[in-house]
Parts: sequence; C-alpha cells; structure tokens
Amino acid sequence: MADIPGESIQYVYEEVYFRTDVPEQEIRDNADKYWDIAAEWEPDVPVSMSQEQRINNLEIQLKDANAALVETQMNNDMAIAELTMIMATMMGGGV
Repeated sequence: MADIPGESIQYVYEEVYFRTDVPEQEIRDNADKYWDIAAEWEPDVPVSMSQEQRINNLEIQLKDANAALVETQMNNDMAIAELTMIMATMMGGGV
C-alpha cells in the first residue's frame, strides 16, 4: 500500500472478558461457544450495601478469620507437642 498523506490504517477488533476455570486450550478449541458465554457474562458486583449490612458482613468475616486463627493455633500447638516428644525420645528421655 502506498503512503498517502492523511490516510491511515485502522484496525478494529472485539474482545470479551470472563472468569472461568476452563483450560485455555478448551476455549481455543471452542472459541465460538466461549465467545457467546463471555458476551453474556457479568461480574459479581456487590450491590450497594447499607452501613448495617457492611458491618454485619465484616462481623461474619471477622468470625471466620478468628475461627481460622484458632484452628491454626491448635495445629501449631499440636506440631510443637509432637516435636517435643520426638526431641525427648531422641535425647533418651521419655515423655
């Protein structure tokens, strides 16, 4: 193509976005199918929450985090106890 002053080349493309756990090759092999899925996909956008709803949501998250922390602490305590018994056995003592 000859360069013509004032003329430009324009490229137009379409793209879609969606989240999935489907392997990339599956999507490439079935591009039309996944194009249709992606065209209809809408992200989970939280609806505007009231202050009370936000507080309740945060309280639930805090409760879950505390439960996970307690479980982790218990696992750590059990691991320390087991290591203590192993060390005592290795040093010739008994527990």
